[in-house]
Amino acid sequence: MRKFILIMFMFLFPLIVYANDEDYIVVSQSEKFFKIIIIRSINSNRYIAIDTEISEDEFNNPVETIGNATIETAYKRMTTSILSNGSGFRYQNELLWNTLPKIRSYDTISIGRYSSVKTKNINFSQTYCTSVNDCYTDNDYSLKKFANGVGVTFLLPSGNYISLGQKLYFDVEKDVDATILKQIAVGDYAHAVKSISLSNALNYSVNIDGLSLKSSIKDYYDEINYAQTSWSGSW
Repeated sequence: MRKFILIMFMFLFPLIVYANDEDYIVVSQSEKFFKIIIIRSINSNRYIAIDTEISEDEFNNPVETIGNATIETAYKRMTTSILSNGSGFRYQNELLWNTLPKIRSYDTISIGRYSSVKTKNINFSQTYCTSVNDCYTDNDYSLKKFANGVGVTFLLPSGNYISLGQKLYFDVEKDVDATILKQIAVGDYAHAVKSISLSNALNYSVNIDGLSLKSSIKDYYDEINYAQTSWSGSW
């Protein structure tokens, strides 16, 4: 693992800063904010997971839910982007937790795309901070490739952190002998709401409709809306 430096949001939530290689700049972006409330029965393993898309203001000002059962409330932001360096394109999906999840098992982050392009230089990193100036990143993950996208599955770190985030990106190249007029990047994320093995967590697929979990593992994960962004032009 390696340490690196971060900066602060004006609302004092740490933002992990990544450098875009080869002068890539954002040309299209979609950002979504979510709140997940998991209500667990005190005397059993039963639970109810409620995912809600929320405003940026609510994400920046999280409120803990209080009740008679064991309740977890976590807030997350997902940002899906298409970037360009003038000659090529990169698709990227970032997940940032404002309040950390209590359950730490195998999560999956993904990006769907059109079949007119193919992926290269796939990169994933997970970053967590114990203080403002003490952050670490690791690159341990299991990759799956599909005709219309990729996904990576990884273990959330245990312990107490002030911030946690994941980032998946890859460069694309044409897979057709024609001019491409439109591109899309579809970001998605599945958070495990109870413990699951890696072998079971890999039972999913990715396409332009986001992550698709097989029926055998659907009950292990929350469900959020995917974030889709598009670029139109001539390439």
